[in-house]
Amino acid sequence: SKQTEGKMRGFQIWLNLAAKRKMDAPAWQDLPAASVPKFNGPGYKITAIAGTLPLDEQLIQGAFERPETQPIYWDIHLQPQTQLNIPLPNQFTGLVYSYDGAVSIGAIKVNAQHLARLNDEGSLVLRNHTETPARLLVLAGAKLKEPIVQYGPFVMNSREEIDQALSDYRDGKLAG
Repeated sequence: SKQTEGKMRGFQIWLNLAAKRKMDAPAWQDLPAASVPKFNGPGYKITAIAGTLPLDEQLIQGAFERPETQPIYWDIHLQPQTQLNIPLPNQFTGLVYSYDGAVSIGAIKVNAQHLARLNDEGSLVLRNHTETPARLLVLAGAKLKEPIVQYGPFVMNSREEIDQALSDYRDGKLAG
């Protein structure tokens, strides 16, 4: 997050874990802005919070990696009349969230404060056809190919696990 003109933006991203790791101790990581890698290219700037991909003959490597799901979490500033091709791996789940300005993904326009879910076809082509800069998040990761059951803030793999999580919450076992 960055504060400018009295405004602050922050994004909190939760990663789903594989069933075998669902009950691992929770983890949280503070990343000071100076420690997050930044990359510049023709018409774009990328702050690479997570993930590694080649782009324009350079390797964009984020501040952290998670081998199991290979998450990509990039904050991208795209100048007007610029196109950026991101080689996402096939079969990744991907999202684009525009928080300033608008970008196009093929024939789909993603306006500010809107989210687009990507298909599984790999390469992502972002275009800023406007006269103003666009700022967006690209989030992607390998699919776990496991069932998902969600209830409130809990995401598990079965209804029984959700019931256990709710019981643990009521009994104060999650607040340790």
